[in-house]
Amino acid sequence: MLRTKINVNLGVSRDCKDYDIEMQKVLSAVNMGAEAIMDLSSHGNTQPFRQKLTHECPAMIGTVPVYDSVIHYQRDLDTLTAKDFIDVIRLHAEDGVDFVTLHCGITRKTIDQIRKHKRKMNIVSRGGSLVFAWMCMTGEENPFYEYYDEILDICREYDVT
Repeated sequence: MLRTKINVNLGVSRDCKDYDIEMQKVLSAVNMGAEAIMDLSSHGNTQPFRQKLTHECPAMIGTVPVYDSVIHYQRDLDTLTAKDFIDVIRLHAEDGVDFVTLHCGITRKTIDQIRKHKRKMNIVSRGGSLVFAWMCMTGEENPFYEYYDEILDICREYDVT
């Protein structure tokens, strides 16, 4: 019989900037049986909250590094480089996260297909939309696709899945 796994999404945002409130949510989630906490922080200096999570929370911690890229560098999306995105993955790994969500599937080829054929829905993933927008602005390949082997090396080094 398969057990249900509970993954709780939370994080510091423009609407809730208070680390202590977010940590109260984490403790409540763990007390209710959450196996994983997904830090979707999207505002301010996210690293102290992420480090607090990895040091104090017994559940697995996951992140979406693309969300943090613009915040970390405090620059417009179109000024970021592929290396910037990879460096944020490394930063999250160094901070001790257990897993990361990466948007590797969209490529220059899929963008060409999207432009040729009308989609029934736009991209519904926030991270996927950020990667798509960056690729359209810069004309470059998806850094998570292009540097996938380097990302795997980082994940292997820090035991991140």
